Amino acid sequence: MLFRKSSVMVTAVLAAVSAALIGSAGSANAASTASATVTCPSGAFCAWQFDNFTGAHLAPQFACGVRLSIPSGWWVASGGQFEGSYWNNQTGGAVAHFYNSNGSQVRPSSKAPQKVSQFAWGSPIDTVRVAYVVVC
Repeated sequence: MLFRKSSVMVTAVLAAVSAALIGSAGSANAASTASATVTCPSGAFCAWQFDNFTGAHLAPQFACGVRLSIPSGWWVASGGQFEGSYWNNQTGGAVAHFYNSNGSQVRPSSKAPQKVSQFAWGSPIDTVRVAYVVVC
């Protein structure tokens, strides 16, 4: 029963992330752009494509131990910058870890709560690009 409940939760999170990624690639309605109020639900890790919590964003990540993939389009320089932003709004001092595609940690871990308005998702060097985030 516990396995089934966990599978349902992981499936729901993956569906939400997929919807956010598909939306950010094509539909202005599905992808969030700059808004007057930035929010990230309590207990979640939230990521935005550009600095100051603007541009496309991924669905809030609540599930521990699940890879939150960063879209490769976020590695493209905008005005010479590779900067995005994130809000680690998890509870209990939970930590987010940033990894490249080889599984090596490429940025310092983020201990909740932490709100970072300028964060480099990408780089001209492939081995330092953030490919995914694992929370908790």
